[in-house]
Amino acid sequence: MELNSEAGVFFTDVIPASTIGSLDALAAGTKHLNSLGITAWMDPAAGSTEDGMNNPTQTASMLAPYKNSGLSGSQMVDPQKFKQFVIAADRGKLLIHVHAIGDRAVTETLDAIAAARMAHKNSDVPHSITHLQCVQPSDLTRFKDLNVLASMQLLWATADNYTDGLVKPYIQENAYTYMYPAHSIMAHGGMICGASDWPVSSANPFEAIYVAETRKGENGVLNPSEIMSRKDMLQAYTLHAARAILREKEIGSLDVGKQADLIVLDRDVLNGSSDSIRNTKVLWTMVNGKIVYQRSP
Repeated sequence: MELNSEAGVFFTDVIPASTIGSLDALAAGTKHLNSLGITAWMDPAAGSTEDGMNNPTQTASMLAPYKNSGLSGSQMVDPQKFKQFVIAADRGKLLIHVHAIGDRAVTETLDAIAAARMAHKNSDVPHSITHLQCVQPSDLTRFKDLNVLASMQLLWATADNYTDGLVKPYIQENAYTYMYPAHSIMAHGGMICGASDWPVSSANPFEAIYVAETRKGENGVLNPSEIMSRKDMLQAYTLHAARAILREKEIGSLDVGKQADLIVLDRDVLNGSSDSIRNTKVLWTMVNGKIVYQRSP
């Protein structure tokens, strides 16, 4: 059953209001992220509970219709109005961060950013698209050409009961082949940024790195040609992620003059096995020279 607005109202009516204030929730969230070695993040807190590709919801906007319904998903924003919004935001050098799951949603987002780039020649603002579950091959070069960052949740890039049972039977073969195409985007010059959809799923970067470099799930390997290297993923979660929030001159790498954001781990993550890296523990986390988290003995 698909969650709709009426169901949302019903749930809101029966679930007791939280007794935790916004500041306490923010502090708890920050503590949790610091415990995972995360020192900075983008939290757009935007989107819809109806944006998905799995059967039976199938709301993700696709270029080719779903095989079972003949429908192509839903567009949450009129493409022309969205294009005007992006042009206006880009004019003010505001960061544009879009959630796009289906390949049509990705194409229309890139089209809007292309219009903004043409209007302002403002290619230094690193707009980003997150999720990117399906991307059509003709769009792979556009991430580099338009300076659009690919902010990807590669923790999800596995062959499991979700991708095999609820997605693969209902989308076109080409769309499945280019599911979470991290390596293809990078091979065409695009920049991959490490991301999560926390609290929907784990924010742990080391779990996501494991999946990114193996693409392993309970049903095998998902599109092995899209496997990412350990080095590329560590960079995706550091310098590239800093770029996504316009702070690459301050954080994201160990350089003279940059902020002292450091973490100490319980193992060598450059040379360990894939199975080893997903079990990595953070011993302590430092933000701007101050230790903000220490693991209990």
